Amino acid sequence: MSYISTQVALDMNRDGTININDFILLIKWFICFPGNFLFEWIAKNLPSIAIFFGIHATNYDHSSLYGRMAWVVSFIIWFGSYIAIISFLDHIKK
Repeated sequence: MSYISTQVALDMNRDGTININDFILLIKWFICFPGNFLFEWIAKNLPSIAIFFGIHATNYDHSSLYGRMAWVVSFIIWFGSYIAIISFLDHIKK
């Protein structure tokens, strides 16, 4: 089973050239990846929960990807990872 959120390419907008727009889209993909992947995983593996929360991440409708909640979840995951790494490094120094 392939996940839409894991598909990445250098030519992100598929216009045939690699330029600054592709770089910006690649950064957007990287930052929003945790939330997108989580929503897509929920939609494919826990359909009743996905229906309850209105998550749509199928091969024909992935409107939940890159939505506000995907950004919020991604921010929480990245911030939590940052805090965990800082705490771990602080613990190692002691």
